[in-house]
Amino acid sequence: MFEKTSLLYICTTLEAIEKIEIYSGSFQNGQELREANDQMNFNAISRLLLAIGEETKKIEEPLLNLQPQINWISIVGLRNRMAHDYRGIDADIIFDIVKVELLPLKNALLYLLRHFSIPRKDLKDLVTSSYFKHIGYVSTYLQIID
Repeated sequence: MFEKTSLLYICTTLEAIEKIEIYSGSFQNGQELREANDQMNFNAISRLLLAIGEETKKIEEPLLNLQPQINWISIVGLRNRMAHDYRGIDADIIFDIVKVELLPLKNALLYLLRHFSIPRKDLKDLVTSSYFKHIGYVSTYLQIID
């Protein structure tokens, strides 16, 4: 079916999304996000968005094609823009991405997980490891849809 490396990229992206939700939860707009905690939340979110762009570009194209409503190219493009134009990052655009775009991406990634032939126990061991401590729900999610 699909390579296990794509599974790792998907899990890493899901973990980044969960962390972004934690780090951005209490803010009402981009300026609040940028200015809070000496920009610590904004910088962490920016780094995680870079990771999302890097990980999603490594997922096998046939797998990505199963979710054509996601603009995978734009995700990588955001990563490239953020990596090369740090001072040009608009806090309101980042905030909008966090609050509007990440949930559809998360749902698409969860859908993609259905296409791996990996024993459920192995998947559970993976998503409950210390590295993926925020996505333990994945194994339950996959059991529910079976």
